[in-house]
Amino acid sequence: MTGMGAAVPEPMPHGYTHRTTRTGDVVTKSYRGPAAQACCAREAAALTALAGLLPVPAVIAVGPVTLQTALAQGTHGRDLIDAGLAEPVLAVRSSASPDTPA
Repeated sequence: MTGMGAAVPEPMPHGYTHRTTRTGDVVTKSYRGPAAQACCAREAAALTALAGLLPVPAVIAVGPVTLQTALAQGTHGRDLIDAGLAEPVLAVRSSASPDTPA
């Protein structure tokens, strides 16, 4: 029968350093490298701290080197830059953090 098995994770674009996949509305990020555990813990902590303050995806589960979040709706910043919208995308970044070099 077709369509009766478990959903197959789809690779997501822009996963440059770690393996990022999507299964339905769940995104799974598998961290790689010698600092994988620290990177995973740091990102999970940041998303949890920013929840309710900024539009960040909800954390669903955290493992030693794996983070699962809800799918965040929207367009990836890299896609906007590639579409010729670098100036407004980077202006938003700069205005959000005026003391941080662009």
